Amino acid sequence: MAETRQHVRHFPGVSPEVPFTVLHVSPTSGRRDLVAKSIREKPGARLWKFASWDELTPETLLHEAILRDTDLKALPLVRRLEGGKE
Repeated sequence: MAETRQHVRHFPGVSPEVPFTVLHVSPTSGRRDLVAKSIREKPGARLWKFASWDELTPETLLHEAILRDTDLKALPLVRRLEGGKE
């Protein structure tokens, strides 16, 4: 879908140039890591982010590094602005 921009058919207000992310939420961190490793060599792997249900809380959801990429590098859903309030 990403290569041919077919996601625009499902989200007509979105510009075809706007990238998208696939978010996978697993029930445990072990399962999250296993799924992330299995996606690593697949086409479009760079689009995927992985989360563990047991790490998702209102306090961690946006700014804490609880998402993982296929290399299991931790990153936040939303990065804090430099100089912004914590």
